[in-house]
Amino acid sequence: MSETTDQDEIELSYCRHCGGGRRHTIIAKKERYWSNDEAQVNGSDTWSILECRGCQNVTFAHTHYFSEDTTWGDEGPEPIVHRDLYPPSARPMPEWASELWLSLSRKAVWVAKLHGDIYAALGTGAFSLAAMGTRAIVDFVVTSKVGDGGSFTEKLATMRVKGLITEVQADILNAAFDAGSAAAHRGYSPEREDAYTLLGITETLLRRLYIDPMRQGRQAEAAAALKANDSRMGRSDIVGEHALEMAPRAEQIAEVILRRTDQSLADQAIVRVGLLCRQSMEPLSQG
Repeated sequence: MSETTDQDEIELSYCRHCGGGRRHTIIAKKERYWSNDEAQVNGSDTWSILECRGCQNVTFAHTHYFSEDTTWGDEGPEPIVHRDLYPPSARPMPEWASELWLSLSRKAVWVAKLHGDIYAALGTGAFSLAAMGTRAIVDFVVTSKVGDGGSFTEKLATMRVKGLITEVQADILNAAFDAGSAAAHRGYSPEREDAYTLLGITETLLRRLYIDPMRQGRQAEAAAALKANDSRMGRSDIVGEHALEMAPRAEQIAEVILRRTDQSLADQAIVRVGLLCRQSMEPLSQG
């Protein structure tokens, strides 16, 4: 753990490990301002090496703006300040991501790879590419379940009839498909949150139709194994009951022998046998 002092320069930045804005120590910083008088444009670049004061994760940050890349503010056009973090980060993949490879057929494993590529696109800010990827997955899943006949809306209607999705889910999927088509064919450029929304819709579909059925199949197999074990345990209980029935007879035999002998050593040995029989039966009677 690195040491920090009161003289350290502090900057607020996103920490991918902590999952939010955190105070960072600036380890190194390089700034460059540039302008072009002829074109009457300007901009700046700032490169920083930052260390989170919470988890000590180190990040490289590039903060930059260009005078022609503006948004409308209270006092007119204002430059948009962009901030890129390296290595690129996106939200964590779902815990079932590795299972997706197992739930797909050999010909469909490309869906699992594309799912990972979508996260890579989100990490580099390629939100349009991410949207196109989600559209491709949604189209494949719907088509694989109901066939390739009819429009996408008609396919969703067929899925509703089959009980694969609800009417609300059909509307959501239709909106996601349309957004992905717009990114691919109509120049639509989604924002980060839009891309994450599309990914969330896609992952809900994948989990519902692939992950959950696979897990339920495993649970059914485990339940069948438990049932088989119960049957075997039932047979062993019957054997235990016969042993319990014989225990009193063993003690009676021991008592008879005790009455017929005058040898103390023999008495002690037979009494010990009777005690051992009772001790060995107690755990079975408790089970």
